Amino acid sequence: MIEESKFSLERIVTVIGTIALYVIGILILFLRNEVLIDEILCLSIITGSFFIVFVLSLVIRRLNGTYYGSNYKRVFIMHLLSWALIIGFSFAPKYFMPFVLIGLLLNSILDDGLAIGATCYLAVIYTIIQGLNLYYLYGYILISILGILLSNAMKSDFRIPKIYLFVVSFAINLCVSIAFSYLALQKITKTVYLVMFCESIFVAFFMLVIFPSILKWIDQQNTAAYEALLELEHPLLQDIKRFSNAEYRHAIRVSRLARSCTVEIRGNDLAAACAGMYYRLGKILGKPEIQNAIKTANDHCFPKEVVSILAEYGGIIKKPQTQESAIVHMCDVVVTKMELLSENESMRSNWNQDMVIYQTLNEYSQRGFYDESGLSINQFLLVRERMIREESIL
Repeated sequence: MIEESKFSLERIVTVIGTIALYVIGILILFLRNEVLIDEILCLSIITGSFFIVFVLSLVIRRLNGTYYGSNYKRVFIMHLLSWALIIGFSFAPKYFMPFVLIGLLLNSILDDGLAIGATCYLAVIYTIIQGLNLYYLYGYILISILGILLSNAMKSDFRIPKIYLFVVSFAINLCVSIAFSYLALQKITKTVYLVMFCESIFVAFFMLVIFPSILKWIDQQNTAAYEALLELEHPLLQDIKRFSNAEYRHAIRVSRLARSCTVEIRGNDLAAACAGMYYRLGKILGKPEIQNAIKTANDHCFPKEVVSILAEYGGIIKKPQTQESAIVHMCDVVVTKMELLSENESMRSNWNQDMVIYQTLNEYSQRGFYDESGLSINQFLLVRERMIREESIL
């Protein structure tokens, strides 16, 4: 594992803010309930232990490239919304339990493991402070996990008809809530049925109307993060320019070419464009180039897809593992070859752009350089032809 050279101030502030959010939320619940001193001490130990493990898991996942949310602000915002709902729940009857919404919100920015851990912690804390019995806890945990599973269904590329989602979310929330309420109360009244019915309608409405808007906002934030890195005035890009105008022009050429080529195979064109822009970042940082590039990218909160491509620079440590990484490498070697040829007066009139592209890419393809990237032969040909259609890569 490659360690960061320093901690990101943005991440530190956001994590501290999230911890403060939990402290404030728990204090509000304390004020609404009679909690003994020893219970407060025990809950403080539980909260401290949870946060140590939660933050450690978040950092490890990000460094390993298994956590897709590079911006911790979204983690804070979703926890803020979750705590707002929890505080609201505390004013409702005990059998009111739309914890499915907590699972939906947290799973929108966390992976399944972190989301389950966070929702289980919140369910335990809420149950203890509210003085509820274990059946409520079981219900909260189960319905939160169901929310996480429904969140995955909403985030998948497979489009489920809205009427199915409405019926499933409504029926599941209603049945589970009634079942655990009966176990906790040993009876079900008309009031309970009415509250559960209204609650389930709200959950279904949230899933079909509000949650898609949240996912759309997250996508917009991800796009904004990529676009910020592509700004010509970005500090890191300006550092490259000060280091070398040639490197600066090379970065822009590779970025634009990589984006247009990735569009051809319907890949993540923004990730390819960003990776192309900073593909040779290590050159201005010195040896070890790849490690320094990754440290700098992590410090500046690069999306993990971009960091992964930088880690595969030139296939030195490992060959390209994704289609976008393969395309960025293809664009880099082609642009590099053309820049070298164009600088040589004796060879400038003898080379042809199409021939350079064919020879360069075919050489790497025949060596099996892109075999681990998942780039098919057909996609390789599409990318190559897209380069050839460029009037001038330089």
